[in-house]
Amino acid sequence: MLINNNFFISLISRIISIAKEKGVKLGRPKVITPPTTSYLLNKYINYKKTNNETVKLIN
Repeated sequence: MLINNNFFISLISRIISIAKEKGVKLGRPKVITPPTTSYLLNKYINYKKTNNETVKLIN
């Protein structure tokens, strides 16, 4: 028995809307980056810091 694709999509959409009404949070949480992220990223991109040095500075 084949399931109609439109039926399946509408069913999933309804399940998601019910979950949101109940307050279920979907998706990935936002990542909080340190304030020096852009500075360190620019140093890394311009080859002034290596990957290992940058990771040590972030942690």
